[in-house]
This record gives sequence, C-alpha cells and structure tokens, in this order.
Amino acid sequence: MAWQKRLAFPFFCPSGDTVMVRRLGPDFVLKAGQVARILQKQAEAKTLEQQLAFLETLPDDELEKIMQFGRKLLCDVLVEPVLSLNPREGQLSPDDVPLPDFWALFIAASNGFPEIPVKTKDGETDIESVQAFPEQSGTGSEPVSDGETVQ
Repeated sequence: MAWQKRLAFPFFCPSGDTVMVRRLGPDFVLKAGQVARILQKQAEAKTLEQQLAFLETLPDDELEKIMQFGRKLLCDVLVEPVLSLNPREGQLSPDDVPLPDFWALFIAASNGFPEIPVKTKDGETDIESVQAFPEQSGTGSEPVSDGETVQ
C-alpha cells in the first residue's frame, strides 16, 4: 500500500458557499472522539439551529474548549479556502467563517464527512454502506471447522 494525501471534496455550506474539505488527520480523529463525548447530548438535536441552541447551553469552559478545538479542526480540514490560526494580511482565520458554516463544517468533520466516498481496493463506497454492514456475522458461539467455539 502506498501512502497518499488525503483527498479533497466539495462541501456545501448552509450559507450557499462551496468549500473544498478533506477528512481529519489522525491526531484530530482521536481528539474529535473526546469532543464527541462532550456533545453526546446533542444527538437529540436534528437541525443545525437545534445543535447551535444546545451549544449555547454548555458551560463557558466547555464551550471555550470546543471552540479552540473547532478552530484548529477547520484549519485542518479546509483545503480551499485555506484558514490560518494566526492569519497575516489577506488570509482568513476560522473566526472569519460564518457561524452556521463553522458549525456545519465542525459537525460534518467530527462525524468523518459521511458524504465523502471511501476509496477501497475494489473502487469506492460510502460511510452509510459501511455502517449498514451487520455488526456480527453470527452469534459468536457457533463452532468453527476445528470444533472450537469462537467467543
């Protein structure tokens, strides 16, 4: 297997803008899991407005941690336009992104951009197809060919 760059794909923002994104790098995947635990209560919120309303209810320290992480996350996933945490003249920062777009990108990136195709050795698939696989192929207590039981 040859290493390759993360592929970029279009993302359609609530504002109507289209940006180019890529999936999170490995360090952000781990951190996104931690942030997801903080936001587990958000699962009940279906719309972006409901998600934003939930975020407003978080204690200031948790919200600040999420915002700092979100700024770094956006810098990692956005390919076009490029964002910088310490922008110079003419550069954009995560704070320049409209709030609905910021959170839509944050949530989609934290979920692994499920709409982005997943490359396999046999072609492409999508996250929904992979998630539709059965969790178990059997009961786990059926004997295998040599007579042992798989637990």
